[in-house]
Amino acid sequence: MIKAIMTSNLEKGIEGYTAIPIIQGTYRLAELPNNSCSHLVCDHAIESCNPDVDVVEDVSNLIRKGGQINLIGVDLDALCQHYLSKQVNDEEFSDFVTKFKNTRSLSSVRKKLSNKGMIITSVQVKGIQYEISAVRQ
Repeated sequence: MIKAIMTSNLEKGIEGYTAIPIIQGTYRLAELPNNSCSHLVCDHAIESCNPDVDVVEDVSNLIRKGGQINLIGVDLDALCQHYLSKQVNDEEFSDFVTKFKNTRSLSSVRKKLSNKGMIITSVQVKGIQYEISAVRQ
């Protein structure tokens, strides 16, 4: 059973987990066969990858039956709402927009996971950030 973490922060890691580094907006999954992961943590993977990369599609294929995925990211809808309501100022909004290569709304990520046969077990939202936990049936 493989446990893995996908992140662009190469200093971030979890002991006992295989690192899947995101470098220059892309990653390599060739070493991990489909249905091989019992647990996968994706730490801001969507935001770190190029727009033509479908992170949720790719990583959901790695999760074995009964395996769990945790996706941590920035909710595009919440970011825009926070900006429009002045909870995020121009400078902070600009920092987010220039820092990230890609964003998705929480609802689109949930839908994609469900469409891939994943059962959403929890969703936590704090400000503009979310964490979704899901299990493959």
